[in-house]
Amino acid sequence: MDKVALLAQIRAALEAELAAITASAADARSAATHEDAKPENQYDTRGLEASYLAGAQAGRAQDLAARIANLEFIQLKAYGDDDAVGLAALVEVDDGEQTRRYFVAPEGGGLELTSPEGPVRVLTPQAPLGGALMGKRVGDVAEVRLKGKVVELELLSLL
Repeated sequence: MDKVALLAQIRAALEAELAAITASAADARSAATHEDAKPENQYDTRGLEASYLAGAQAGRAQDLAARIANLEFIQLKAYGDDDAVGLAALVEVDDGEQTRRYFVAPEGGGLELTSPEGPVRVLTPQAPLGGALMGKRVGDVAEVRLKGKVVELELLSLL
């Protein structure tokens, strides 16, 4: 499986989100400074609310840009069956009902990526499932509480 392509999909999704947030921040900034935003009386806070929204969205855009920059430093190493799960690991687990594939990355948790082998979900080490898999080896079983129940996941392969 091509980890470079998976990482490119994560980057593309985060960059699309950044573009949307940046556009929203520009719209809110424009609304805050528009002449219609001038208060009609002392209780009219439309302009103030729009400026708070613009500031918050600009902050989100900066945070997202930093998260995208984080992806520059990920090392796409090849894992073997004797290695422990770490960043950039591509893992296949069996939860007793079906086999699932996950890509462990520092950003982009929850994204569903496409690959020739089938769908791959992005996990971050901070997520409960990601944290449960970190350090595990092929054949190990990880226990994690998902949706109120304990699920056992057997690590089938590690790339």
